[in-house]
Amino acid sequence: MFISCGGGDGGGGESGSDDGDIPNYLCFTANTANCQLSMKVTVSSYPHIYNPPVLEYSTDGKNWKSFNSESYTFEWPNFEKAGDKVYFRGDNSTFSFDDEYYSFMTYGSFKVSGNIMSLLDKSLKLKTIPSDYCFKMLFDGCDITSTPELPATILTKNCYFGMFGNCSSLVDAPALPALTLAESCYSCMFVSCTSLIKAPSLPATVLVDLCYNSMFSRCSSLTEAPELPAETMIRYCYIGMFSGCTSLTSAPALPALNLAEGCYLDMFCDCTGLPVAPVLPATVLKDECYRGMFFGCSRLRYITVSFSDWNGATNSTEGWVNGVADSGSFKCPAGLANETGVDKIPVGWTKLDL
Repeated sequence: MFISCGGGDGGGGESGSDDGDIPNYLCFTANTANCQLSMKVTVSSYPHIYNPPVLEYSTDGKNWKSFNSESYTFEWPNFEKAGDKVYFRGDNSTFSFDDEYYSFMTYGSFKVSGNIMSLLDKSLKLKTIPSDYCFKMLFDGCDITSTPELPATILTKNCYFGMFGNCSSLVDAPALPALTLAESCYSCMFVSCTSLIKAPSLPATVLVDLCYNSMFSRCSSLTEAPELPAETMIRYCYIGMFSGCTSLTSAPALPALNLAEGCYLDMFCDCTGLPVAPVLPATVLKDECYRGMFFGCSRLRYITVSFSDWNGATNSTEGWVNGVADSGSFKCPAGLANETGVDKIPVGWTKLDL
């Protein structure tokens, strides 16, 4: 777990867990017998002074042992039978670093539950994530079938970066209630979660640079995308968000009239099940705004746009329809030049006036 924290305030409290009077601490429960759980630290710079977090663990929620190992890996006792548990709590509300992060590693399948904030504050009062990169890569590659609660309402730069990346057994995502985002806060959060079927709601209406960068990239079972209510785009906010989501058959509405550099770059790249593009109502293009947006969407047959000038910005539609269906309909203002190719109207498609 990447516990990189500065001070913060919060609300909430010691809400109960599924285990009666045990507070709602982060908990791993073995789904099968003979599972193992360990932790590793990844360091990005050398020489390095190791600075482990203040962390405790328990198998019964009552008797606690301290994690104070100065090694680069730590392993808990075997989970001998299905249903065995380990809980985690910590006091890390002033912990901070920027060149190391911690990740769990699983051997066997686990259910994960409880409040992720127990790693930062064992009183469970903290509701804000107090520093950048806080939970980076925390469960990356773990065989988990459920997730903990992520109750934070104010996020920080890269706080959930890659958090559940490559968790191929994960079917459901946690609720994401945050309304205050930060740069790259959700970047690659569920990348290659190949069993994930439905995306969580994303209620924020004020975006920041790269906030949803590749969030669901290569989630090949994803069939339902969330609503995206923001009406003003920010640089690269949706870059690659659903790239490689080959089971996605409908796209969310994109109501924004005000675009930004690279805002939709590669957003639906290689979504091979997508037949209809979302309506694009913006009338003024920005640099790279639609670049690669529908690249490789081999079933795509219908696009509607509202801009009337291909050359209003640099590389705004570069390669955006490369690999779409051989025939289809392109609906646009009558004044848009009837130019064809992978950067313009797809070859073989019919141009229709709005």
